[in-house]
Amino acid sequence: MVGIIVTGHGNFATGMLSSLELIAGKSDKLIGVDFTAEDSTETLEVKIEKAMNEFDDEIIVLSDLAGGSPFKVSAILGQKLSDKKIQVVAGTNLGMLIEVSLCREGMSVEELVDFAINSGSNAIKAFALKEKEEVEEDEEFDGI
Repeated sequence: MVGIIVTGHGNFATGMLSSLELIAGKSDKLIGVDFTAEDSTETLEVKIEKAMNEFDDEIIVLSDLAGGSPFKVSAILGQKLSDKKIQVVAGTNLGMLIEVSLCREGMSVEELVDFAINSGSNAIKAFALKEKEEVEEDEEFDGI
């Protein structure tokens, strides 16, 4: 099973994992790495590398922002740790995380990346108020 690392600015990772656990219960092979104000990119690198070493050979890193420090550090480590297949995805949302954590069994890390991107996109919705259709009352209809 592909290991999942969630990372992002502030308490993004632990917040996402808290929400995931509330909705879907505990998940195996899942680690959150926060990038807090106390961290430097060097301490972040140590934390992410430690998390990556907790898993076997296939890892997907779900980060908050493309180009941000958690994303860049993860991508660099993905190249550095050449004995592992590491893929990094930015723009993580809760819908994506839920689907990826629940549906990853039997998928390769490459398949999981495509699945994550599709799940994340599909989780984005806008509320649109629709006009209520008027229903003509049938005088012979009494209800149930």
